[in-house]
Amino acid sequence: MLHVDGRIDGDVRSESSVVIGTDGYLKGQLKAATVVVSGHVDGSISAGRLEIIAGGCVEGDVHIVDLVIEPGGRFNGSSEILADNDVVAKPDSGGKSSGRGTAKKTGKSTETAAEDVGSASTA
Repeated sequence: MLHVDGRIDGDVRSESSVVIGTDGYLKGQLKAATVVVSGHVDGSISAGRLEIIAGGCVEGDVHIVDLVIEPGGRFNGSSEILADNDVVAKPDSGGKSSGRGTAKKTGKSTETAAEDVGSASTA
């Protein structure tokens, strides 16, 4: 699981869950099995399940199987509801990412990983 309480400018791919905390901000593409947004996402999301918590905001296109928006959550964009077998959460590059400032799942705290700019990938 990746928990973002800082800012990421770039793409994130995970075979697990990604949580954008209340102070978190992600600008870019996000692909994960499950995404929970309490902060702000500006970009596209591809996931099996997307939850936008009260106070959370998603601006962009989403491609998901399940969509949950709590009262007080905001979504501005277009949505494509997929069948269970169409989930696109698996990373395109075999679980690896490329680009400058790559943040991978390591022993670093999520705050350190969230400060990196570029692409992030977790397994």
